[in-house]
Amino acid sequence: MSYSTFSQVWRWSVMKSPLLNAWKRLRHMGYPNHKSDALLDAVDLPKPIDGLIRETVKRSKLWCNERLEIAQELIAHAQDAIEAERSTQDIVNTFGNPKRIAKLMRRSMKRKRPLYWRAYRNMRRATGAMVLLLILGYGSLAVRFYMGKPSIKRNYIAELNARNDQYTEDQKAWSVYQDVDLEWQRFTLRAWESIDNKEFSSPQRREQAKRSCRNSWLSDVQDLDQDDPKYLVQVELFRSFEPELERVREAASREIMGISNWMNYDTVEIEPGIWKLKGIDPDEYSWGQKTLVSVLLPDLSLSRGHVNRLLFDAQLAVEDQDSERAVLDILAALGIGRQVKRGREFLIGSMVAIAVTEQSASVLQELIAEHPSAFTRDQLIELSHAFVSARDNLRISFKGYVDMFEDILQKAYTDDGNGNGRLTNSGVKMLADFNNQFILSAFLKEPQTIEDYLVSASSPAALLAMNDRATERRDFLRRIQILERGLADGPESIGRVQYELDLLDTPDGPILESPAELFAIDNVRNIEDQFIGEMRVDSTLTMLAIEVFKVEHGMYPESLTQLVPQYLPTVPADYFHPGHPIQYKLSSNGYLLYSVGSDGNPDGGLEYTGNDYRKSSSLLRRFKIDTVSTDGGQQVQHSSEGVPFIDNDGAPDCDWILIDTRSKSDFHNW
Repeated sequence: MSYSTFSQVWRWSVMKSPLLNAWKRLRHMGYPNHKSDALLDAVDLPKPIDGLIRETVKRSKLWCNERLEIAQELIAHAQDAIEAERSTQDIVNTFGNPKRIAKLMRRSMKRKRPLYWRAYRNMRRATGAMVLLLILGYGSLAVRFYMGKPSIKRNYIAELNARNDQYTEDQKAWSVYQDVDLEWQRFTLRAWESIDNKEFSSPQRREQAKRSCRNSWLSDVQDLDQDDPKYLVQVELFRSFEPELERVREAASREIMGISNWMNYDTVEIEPGIWKLKGIDPDEYSWGQKTLVSVLLPDLSLSRGHVNRLLFDAQLAVEDQDSERAVLDILAALGIGRQVKRGREFLIGSMVAIAVTEQSASVLQELIAEHPSAFTRDQLIELSHAFVSARDNLRISFKGYVDMFEDILQKAYTDDGNGNGRLTNSGVKMLADFNNQFILSAFLKEPQTIEDYLVSASSPAALLAMNDRATERRDFLRRIQILERGLADGPESIGRVQYELDLLDTPDGPILESPAELFAIDNVRNIEDQFIGEMRVDSTLTMLAIEVFKVEHGMYPESLTQLVPQYLPTVPADYFHPGHPIQYKLSSNGYLLYSVGSDGNPDGGLEYTGNDYRKSSSLLRRFKIDTVSTDGGQQVQHSSEGVPFIDNDGAPDCDWILIDTRSKSDFHNW
């Protein structure tokens, strides 16, 4: 290879080197005129003409090679003019405005660019227009969002407290219940001290157990065998609590509970080991804790404690052959069940009232089964009247539930005067608080970091993601209407109610739930609890009628129809067997009251032997509507008469035993 050939190859490899070319591009990236300037330097035009060409090239704002092409064209025109012996000044005067020439040449050069570049330019322009529209749209949305203010027209909490103010202090039971609870704490601590507790490994462990004993002592007594010396000691101590129980019995006959509705409360240690609830003024709390749904109900748990003590004392009273005291205890327990519900109409209060009434009925059933002759005829009739009245404790109401929802709406949405409105900034904060979602935690405090500001800036998007006020209210009330229709139509409708509510259910929102979704709990269980409670009370009334019949006739009735109409207005219906009464089975050692149970078929009083007793007494299982999956969703299966098929194939093959006096169960486990 000759030297010249080698030199050419070397020069070609250097010129085509990727690294070298990359370096050149980087070096000239910020100087797109370097090629045109180099050409102008080489041509050596008169300075005024050179300056005009350089300015025009610079103003063109084109790519580097395109600027070089413009420079070449302008230089050629200038050289032609010079060769025509035109003066420099004449050339400058006829050149024109560099800015206008650059604009025209830029437009001409861009027309010659490739198709992909023109497509990219159009896409970039469209994107810019969309971004601008989004900014303008979101800006107007943000103004609308932050300008919206909720219109609070009703103070539901004040209305609740006003109901309490209508009664005098001697008509309210709360202060008595709270005082007796303090005495119970003192009493349990003394009971604890009276028992030798050597099993604790350290004084600290013993002190911890001592402080918690006020919540567990009564259940500990019930779990002990009656021959256990510890049981006998504690029962004697419990009997010494009788004066305080008398105060509870008196308070249970009062009109209302009478507790002020608190947003929060402190548990204050008023003396060593003795704690008292102290309500906190709602005014001390922010907007998020002033909603009706945030009202705390400490009286419910405290009242349940008094009910447990009364019913345990009823057992001791029967053992002491003091039936009058047992009757008073049961009547007082039913009175507490009435008080926890009256005046507030909270759904949870209704559930506690149902539980207390069922518990009282269960204890009475066990007492009569264990001690058939414990109560006199007059006492049995008195208890019958009490349980007839207690049926009101079982009726649930969704009014308080609706009030909670309406309170949320008025504090989260604006009000246009026609029942509609949009979500507000404070409403987003409140819903985020209820949802307890960490992604929205920045709403609950003033922004401190960049992330907080970004999250806060995104909050107006809730206007797009959430329904308006009227839609939320309509969706919620549709659910309530289905539930109330189920209550009115009776137990047979519970499967249809569940099916219709399932159709209404929608997936949770991606960020936070709407008010209607927040309140979309399984209320069908509440309806079932009412119907089951009614059957338990009806069976208790039937038992009392049977016992009165036995006292008067010296024998049990052969059938329940013998009790009508003198002892019962009608034989109670079996909700699991529409059109039929509950079943009665008499034997030599007692009798049996039972329902056909979840399978809907009479099995002669066959008892359920599984662990989950609710399987034998589930109305939801009994009247579950049979559905099939289709392209349009779940569809109900109907018979030729148009009646929905019932799918209760999974129900156990047994009956629901309401009362069994033949076998004496251990009623210390209620």
